[in-house]
Amino acid sequence: MNLLILGSSGTIGSQLFEKFTKKSSINLYTLSRSNNNSNNNNHTIFDFFNNNLDELNFNIKFDVIINCLGVDIFKKDKLISSVYNKFLNLLKSDKYSIWIEISSISVMGFNEPLHNNLSFTNYALNKLKAEKKLIKMSKNYSKKCKIFRFGAVVSNKFIENFVQDKFKKFIKFNIFFNFFFHSAFIRITTSEEVCRLIDTTIFSGKNESNIEVHYNNLDVYEILKNKFIELKIFNIKNKLIYLFLYYLNKKLYYKFLSIFHANLNFKKKEISYKLDI
Repeated sequence: MNLLILGSSGTIGSQLFEKFTKKSSINLYTLSRSNNNSNNNNHTIFDFFNNNLDELNFNIKFDVIINCLGVDIFKKDKLISSVYNKFLNLLKSDKYSIWIEISSISVMGFNEPLHNNLSFTNYALNKLKAEKKLIKMSKNYSKKCKIFRFGAVVSNKFIENFVQDKFKKFIKFNIFFNFFFHSAFIRITTSEEVCRLIDTTIFSGKNESNIEVHYNNLDVYEILKNKFIELKIFNIKNKLIYLFLYYLNKKLYYKFLSIFHANLNFKKKEISYKLDI
């Protein structure tokens, strides 16, 4: 099996490389802007912003392509179209071959309390546009694609540090100022789970085009209490605060909402489902 990881030096790509490099049944190819000393023979150094995509050549076809490219490339509409066109043509067309796209639950948007509608960060809009483009192009090329929407991808052993770093700015005088309108959940998909899901997809023999959503709702307050002893919680659900932020700094306002008002399930601890495309 020929497998190509695009963006193999990133957080997700590097962990997928570590997992699949141990499998003797896989001929593993990688592409990134930096060196990969562990995969010298099958690694391509390529910068999508500074190198010519037309000059990038592979002499083989791939059974699986995993797109882990970073956020910047999705800001360039023409570039991401060229990337999809280039590499979809390098993907085999048999029933076992598949394109795997790493996306984000941010494409589901967040609830905006001031206007009672759904809003999106620029990152989410770019990823959503790319998803739609990939779905259309893969159908035109008769290729299968699976889009994974994950929460923040963090290794199990780093979850506590990740949550504490993200929310410590909201702790003053040992009080957590809670701006969540619903349960104080952060959405995380462990890197271990990401690797497991992709491994299952590749070796299941039942590849199908769809969108899969996987994340865990982790209780922010419970995690913070592991570091901040006797931490108290002060719930703030006043729309005046959002109104003040909106007129003070709209960029900060939307950043704030993306943290505290995700348009996601807040009742279950584990979320996993599929969507047809």
